[in-house]
Amino acid sequence: MKKNVLFAGLFLLILFAADCFARANDFKTKKYVFNVRSNKTLVVKLDIDISSDFRIRPNKESKQVIVEINYNPEKMDVDTDFNAKNNRLFVSMDVNSWKGGFSYDEDAGECTIYFPLDVPIDLDSRC
Repeated sequence: MKKNVLFAGLFLLILFAADCFARANDFKTKKYVFNVRSNKTLVVKLDIDISSDFRIRPNKESKQVIVEINYNPEKMDVDTDFNAKNNRLFVSMDVNSWKGGFSYDEDAGECTIYFPLDVPIDLDSRC
């Protein structure tokens, strides 16, 4: 009887660990493409609460801003907003550190922004 209870408990523990492992690698990708106006400065505000990679690269496409975000929806919230009239881009990535015992040593996400080469940029960030 004790063996059956022990095996049942061990089986449930293995199922729980497998589910947690599967969710940890469940990353989602969002891609946003915005067209900017060449006669206005592109204003970018970054509100990043994340320990993972964040990259800013030049864009080969003229007049476009491309935002690519890989993230785990269980561990973080992602939002972007672009005002084409004023060339204002807002990117927000908030880690849900209180959910599921999240550790800042783990990768929660990655954000890459490709800026146009021919538009002046004013960058404001909080990391």
